[in-house]
Amino acid sequence: NLLNKAKITYWLDYGSLLAAVRDKKLFDWEHDLDFGMFYNDLEKILVLLRDFEKIGYKVRIEKDFPFIDGLIQIYLPQKFSRQNACIDHIDFYLYKKYQDGFWLRQLQWPRLKFIKFNTNLLIIIKILSEKIVPKKSWKRKLIANIPFSIRNVISRAILKLLVHTMVCRYNYIPLKFFQEFKEIKFYGKYFKVPKDTGRYLSMIYGENWQIPNPNWSWK
Repeated sequence: NLLNKAKITYWLDYGSLLAAVRDKKLFDWEHDLDFGMFYNDLEKILVLLRDFEKIGYKVRIEKDFPFIDGLIQIYLPQKFSRQNACIDHIDFYLYKKYQDGFWLRQLQWPRLKFIKFNTNLLIIIKILSEKIVPKKSWKRKLIANIPFSIRNVISRAILKLLVHTMVCRYNYIPLKFFQEFKEIKFYGKYFKVPKDTGRYLSMIYGENWQIPNPNWSWK
């Protein structure tokens, strides 16, 4: 209701879309809901996040990293269940339009060479950007002694370097899939989905997406 009131375009995506179209219900092991959004709506989304927090939802941006790129998570005040599924949060994926498609960049997932090095840098950025650093180890104790204003400058400098140099996970979606949407009914509510749903799911999960595959991995 909040999303509709704010006039933010959103649609069922990834596992939630697959569950709604193929199984007509949430997967038994499911713990979250997946929605796609346009990065161009970021300004409206940021305003809306405050509304979520006012009614008891916890907002988590990029898994607690100090930037907004492709992921916002909304944790529910209390879990809700449907059949065997128990949902505790909602994932909002932000797609950026570029040339002939939409891109979803996931900086939290480094790729290729220097994966461990880049992952450690991301962790350092996260610690540096915390106003209060828990002194759980000698490294954190050392960082905690640095004034926050200085830590913030250092974390932003490292982040800027990573954004321009790090090879990470990207999801590319051809322009045609997000140009038109249709609505489907799921648990008594109507949700937008890409109009060419079958081909969209084929692109993400393969041609046999209509057949459950217990060995499939999102990685």
